[in-house]
Amino acid sequence: MSDSDVELEGFLAFIESSRNVQRSPHTMVPTPDCVEKLPVFIHQPLQDGDFRLLDFIQGSDEAGPIQLQIRNCRLEDDERRHTPDDTVRPYSALSYVWGNGGKNTPIIMNGCSFSVTEDLHFALLYLRNLYATNTVLPRSLWIDAICIDQHNNNEKSIQVALMRSIYRSADHVVVWLGMATPGITEEVFSMLENSIVLNPARHDAIDDVLLKRVTENEWFIFGADIMRRPWWRRMWVIQEIALAKHALVMCGPYVTEWKKLEAAGVWAQILETPAYVHTNAEIARGDVFLPNVRFKRAYRMNLQVQRPIPILELLLNNAPCKATDARDMVFSLIWLATDVEAIGVQDREQYNGLSVNEKRQVLLDYDRSPEQVYIDLVHVLANTHNSLDILSFNGYVKDLTLPSWVPDWTCVWKTTVYILAPVEHVHPAPAEFANQLPTRYRYNASVGLDPDFSFVGNDKLHVSGIDFDTIQTIGQPFLDSNPPGEVFYQALLAWKTLALGESSEHAAEAYISGGTKAVAFQRCITADQTRYGERVVPGAQAFDHDAERAVYLRIGKRAFFLTQKGYFGIGPPYARQGDHVCVLSGCKVPFVLRKVGQEWEVVGECFVLGVMDGEVVQMGLERSKFVLR
Repeated sequence: MSDSDVELEGFLAFIESSRNVQRSPHTMVPTPDCVEKLPVFIHQPLQDGDFRLLDFIQGSDEAGPIQLQIRNCRLEDDERRHTPDDTVRPYSALSYVWGNGGKNTPIIMNGCSFSVTEDLHFALLYLRNLYATNTVLPRSLWIDAICIDQHNNNEKSIQVALMRSIYRSADHVVVWLGMATPGITEEVFSMLENSIVLNPARHDAIDDVLLKRVTENEWFIFGADIMRRPWWRRMWVIQEIALAKHALVMCGPYVTEWKKLEAAGVWAQILETPAYVHTNAEIARGDVFLPNVRFKRAYRMNLQVQRPIPILELLLNNAPCKATDARDMVFSLIWLATDVEAIGVQDREQYNGLSVNEKRQVLLDYDRSPEQVYIDLVHVLANTHNSLDILSFNGYVKDLTLPSWVPDWTCVWKTTVYILAPVEHVHPAPAEFANQLPTRYRYNASVGLDPDFSFVGNDKLHVSGIDFDTIQTIGQPFLDSNPPGEVFYQALLAWKTLALGESSEHAAEAYISGGTKAVAFQRCITADQTRYGERVVPGAQAFDHDAERAVYLRIGKRAFFLTQKGYFGIGPPYARQGDHVCVLSGCKVPFVLRKVGQEWEVVGECFVLGVMDGEVVQMGLERSKFVLR
């Protein structure tokens, strides 16, 4: 571990400990015995199309327990908010982190006792103070943990189906990042207010002069204190902020506009500021935070201009994010996706009557297991798009018990750094620079092979394809998640020896699909792409920083292999000698498959130099029928 890594980890530990100790007088609210002795609150049933709203009880003691009034309200089809007596009721929606259980605190709701998590309790205390002084925010509030009966799966399923309308209809979304860090958070919010100045007349373009005044130390504490909050890793907040008309950010008593925080996050990455420094442990966990900001910005902008947002793009770009419930890895994104439809539990009977090859909608049903939700998603996307590109997200090792052809969305981020299938990766540059971005090289190994697949039961996928080659030799996988260093170069040297010989004596020999083996090896370890996804021009790219980054992205959590026919490839780390390299109909990249009896298991996607543009299909080889289990 480097000295800088130790220094950053030490500073992060200091921030965390300071935040845990910090409690302002307003948050040190004892819970009177009388609250715990109150009857337990019970949610009243909701009618179709109803949801619940909260109000702070006016005049309640600011030093006393939280007191709320909850009521059922109508969310009309036209997304105007009404109470049962048809009075318009503006509201704000809270976006926050649930946490993983732990200590609960009772509050008073409709004169009864109701327990909330400690983090939510702090949010309510600061919101009560904010509402007492802010005349802009609507008086009513929607909070999922309170407004949805979390013990009623049927209600949860129905309310999740309304989430898009709930957040899109809210006058404001309030983002609660958590408690302030003494002496640090105030400085960050001061920087956001004074140096991140946006011009509404220029599509919120940032003031360059003021931006340049932000010091390296200010960028550093911005990244350390704000961008590492658990909120950034929560799946549900992606939809919540993308749908917001207006959004505020709260951290303890400090408040700023979401657009300021968003702009700071985007420019912190573009300018490669100290805010974008991560520890080795964070990188290994997939906790790289600033890309998370640009994804949120991209989705918000895409919704405004009605640009399509495929579900696989959403899943790929947010794979490291977390959800308390594994089903929410899919459910939380479904209303942002434009290429897949969702239906509620009221259509459950009709849905269950469909065959697996007829399903084209995702059923939002918390009575279905996470495994079944993930299997359903493969069925729906395959049937809707006549494509099996979703198979590229598979890792051979999974946390859930799933068929080998079904991705486990709870651990996709552990599988690979870079998905080969042609799914969109969001670039950090603002939208106004979109026309300056490179065109990504998109593979299509199965072009000319008409999609031919069907699902049999819940656990089998029959697909036609070509059993093209087998792995003859495979190198040690590169599993290190840290930036290029000694382990990275050791892996490359070992792979180079495997491809070209101990002294590179085979470097000048002809590669099977053209050129020399030396050039083929260089192209293989970048998956024939530059850092930004353009196709490599043989001989035109020196091994500079960009080339090094291109290699690092493509070989991360992969292994180099040689096939019996002489092809070079990079593929899943769990591939082994004797595994088959196959081109499957409906899949734009080849796959490593393992034969088990008369059936096959998906080991993972792979890149094989010389077969990524339909060459295997053009060879006229015999086609096979694979039964994937």
